[in-house]
Amino acid sequence: MSQQPYETLCLDVKEAHVTTRTHRTEQQTRELVVASVLRQIAEHGVPVSADLPMEQIIEAAGVSRASAYRIWRNRAEFQAFAIDQALAVHSSPTLGREEVVAIARRAVLPDDRDRRACAARFIADSADAELTIFTGSERWRAFVAVRALAMTSPDPGLRERLAQIDTQDRDRLTGHYRTIAHALELQPIDPEGVEHLAGSALQLARGTLGQLAGDTADTHALRTGYLTGLVALVRGTFADAVGGAIDPDWGTTLTDRA
Repeated sequence: MSQQPYETLCLDVKEAHVTTRTHRTEQQTRELVVASVLRQIAEHGVPVSADLPMEQIIEAAGVSRASAYRIWRNRAEFQAFAIDQALAVHSSPTLGREEVVAIARRAVLPDDRDRRACAARFIADSADAELTIFTGSERWRAFVAVRALAMTSPDPGLRERLAQIDTQDRDRLTGHYRTIAHALELQPIDPEGVEHLAGSALQLARGTLGQLAGDTADTHALRTGYLTGLVALVRGTFADAVGGAIDPDWGTTLTDRA
């Protein structure tokens, strides 16, 4: 029987070692673990104890335990990281420029002069498009699950983080609604009406998303109720504004918003 030369054998072993061992940066490892965390929470929720299965998540990420423990030295650090990552996706998804302009055009009816009604249609249709992104996203299902836990958590740090998130989202939404009002030359009935609109719309969205996450949710009814509620909020916030015909391309002024 012929024997393989020693040098060739060593080369074969070296090549096998290289092909089976993956070298990742810390950032790559974190990204894989974050994806696994969000998938775990989206599919299985969060235990009341907030004790996520670290080893299971790491294994599902395709990351070695040694690599993981170099980053997160213990389970407590990992749990804090996992919860933080789930809460980090709270901002609404950003619709693309073309989609925003298209929705704005559809909101303008033939010979439309009712600017308040146009704003209500645009806000509702935009929210409907965002809701489609929400419901199909593991990241958002994970956020909803962790937020529900955080709302009743005895941990003051977690409750404070949740309050900060709500403030950030309310401020962002207020700015968005102000931009729409400016583009359509709308005036709020109350000086603080836009802030109230943003706060109410945010709570309505949060509540709807929480209910949609349930296994027995009536998706159509919840979606319809959410959008109907938004329209009512907009109509109750801005003064009636009927004037000249609305430019169908008014939505182009919205795409530069932050």
